[in-house]
Amino acid sequence: MFARQTEPSVDPSGDVARIDYYFSPMSGDAYLGHATLMALAQERALPIRFLPVDETGLDLLPEHQRPDRIAEQARRARRAGLRMAAEPLNWPTDPRLACRAILAAGLLGLDQAAASLACLRGVWAEQRNIADPGDLAEAFDAAGLPGCRLIAAAGSEDLRDAAQAVISSAQAAGIPLLPCCAVAGRLVPGLDGLDRLRQHQHQPSHAA
Repeated sequence: MFARQTEPSVDPSGDVARIDYYFSPMSGDAYLGHATLMALAQERALPIRFLPVDETGLDLLPEHQRPDRIAEQARRARRAGLRMAAEPLNWPTDPRLACRAILAAGLLGLDQAAASLACLRGVWAEQRNIADPGDLAEAFDAAGLPGCRLIAAAGSEDLRDAAQAVISSAQAAGIPLLPCCAVAGRLVPGLDGLDRLRQHQHQPSHAA
């Protein structure tokens, strides 16, 4: 159902290794961590299953309410060379349309990484309202994706069911906060988790 962005690698047990990536399309941490995740996937030839989540449907830890969050995000954005508003005009907003559109990109064989970044960049760098179909379509168009086609597909009942299935999957997995990667049955939550995951993958493995 979800498009793979890279060719899969095989672990010693013979299973296909992948990253299940749960994230909100309006998350500042997902925006800041996007390049890290894409670099990890490319370096390790790991496919990513993009699982955009309406975070209002989850019982998450209150990490994103930290009073120092804005300052921390600004520091990370400067280090990464990213344009990022401290307080976007359209945040928070309803992420459900964006979630369905990202899933639609997978069904249509389009680049889900680009679709995800278009939503994230739209909120944090372009002051877009990703809950508005016209604004979201423009964000996709600017990323080289067929905005109107994605918005139309996102309105289908199948995509509504798919989005709900992602929420159910996140609940069943016990996702504590977003973004969160699930790799080989292990949860790696948060922006710091993305950094740790990449550092871990860079470490050489040693035979027992």
